[in-house]
Formats: sequence, structure tokens, C-alpha cells
Amino acid sequence: MDSKVWVIASGKGGVGKSTLVSVLSVIFAEKTMKTLVIDADIGLRNLDLLLGLQDKILYELYDFVNGRCTIEDALVVHSDYPNLKLLTVGQEAREDDFNAEELKMIIETLKSDFDIILIDSPTGIGKGFQNLLDLYDECILVSTPDVVSLRDVEKTASVINSKRRTSPYLVINRVDLTSESAEKIAQALDICLLGAIPESRKMHDTMLSGAPVTKCGDSAVIEALNIIASRMRGKEAPAKLEENNSLFNKIMRIFKGGA
Repeated sequence: MDSKVWVIASGKGGVGKSTLVSVLSVIFAEKTMKTLVIDADIGLRNLDLLLGLQDKILYELYDFVNGRCTIEDALVVHSDYPNLKLLTVGQEAREDDFNAEELKMIIETLKSDFDIILIDSPTGIGKGFQNLLDLYDECILVSTPDVVSLRDVEKTASVINSKRRTSPYLVINRVDLTSESAEKIAQALDICLLGAIPESRKMHDTMLSGAPVTKCGDSAVIEALNIIASRMRGKEAPAKLEENNSLFNKIMRIFKGGA
């Protein structure tokens, strides 16, 4: 499998984007894939906490760009998964410290050393997100099934589609899997559904304990996450969903403030 760069983004915070990135990185590492996770949220990193690496970061990408270390120095190796590495962009950096072309060159250099690269994008559609638009192979938008989050996903997808030929995929978090809500939402937004993750108290409690989400003991959550990871590896291509016009119009009216 050729190395592939995935950007995982969201229109708003609190939808589980960074958690999804951390879990997927562990799943890929467990499959012996050389995995790099990049926390691109300048000044607001949290993947180090989610992966239990907060005490191991000595250098960041910001240090490499300013000549204070090599790129290898900035890569943090996970103690439990030697083939999983974390690169944080910069806790003290600013968005203006990086440009899209510079980031693209760095990613292209790193691709040869990894099977997959996951980039945790800054929330929203600001400069930090815009800098990533030219350097990924595929993009995932993460949302929860509420109107505010869905409206922000629609806006983010619109930005992507105006600049890229490849459309993003959709992952919906905290859904009721007894309903068809995830499929209906994807139909309404006309975005290919990569997967849906159920609401889970076990998953929440596991995260609070600091243990890996993959150890939460909720079979529905684990199955959903593994399906997403499998599809990302090309093992099962997600089907393009047909548009449901009546539902699409209904949700679009909500987005636009109508009844």
C-alpha cells in the first residue's frame, strides 16, 4: 500500500476529532503499519495527552523550522507502539510561523518513512486549516448529529470542494445506531459516509481513565472504529450515497435558518 496522508478536520470543537485521530493511530500501529500522527493545532495541542506522550515532547515542528533540531528529533516514539510516532506543530508557535508550501515539503519528505500519516487539523476553516488543503491525499470531516455541527461541516465541505477535486469523507460521532440517522445525514450533505460511531458511556469512562479507547469493552464502538480504519486502508470502499432530495432540502432549510 502506498503511503497516504489523511487530514481529519471538523467545523467545530467538541465533536471527538482528536480522539478519533488518536484511536485510529493505535489501530494502524497495532496492524504493524508505520504510523505518523501530526497535531497541527498550533498552540492547542492535545494528541500528546490522548496518546500518553505529554512528558516526552522535547522538540516540535516549530523548532525544526527554526533550525533548533532535526526533523527526527521532533518525532516522539510511542513506548507501547514503536511504529507509532507523534509530531506536534508547536505549542508556542503562531499560525503565521508556517506557510502551506513549507508544510507540503515537510510532509512529502516524511511520507517515504511511513505507511500512513494522520493530521489532526485545527478546528474550523481558518488559516491553520487552509494551510493543509494542498498537502493531503484524503480528508475526513468529523461531526456529531446536531444541527450546529452539521451546518459547520457543510461549510467546511464547501471550502474543500472549492479548492480540491477530491471530496471529503464524513464520520459521524455519538450516533444512535438503532436508527438510520447517519446514512440520512450523509445523504442530506451529499458527503460519502466513511463510518458512524455510537454514543458510548464505556468509551467516555475509558477516556477519563486515560486508557486507550480500543480497550473500552464496547463492541459496537470497536467495530465502528475498525470499519473506519479498514475503509481508510482500502479494504472496503464506502459507497457513495444517493441524494435524498426531501431530507436534503429540510436540513438545508435548518442550516439557512428556515423553519
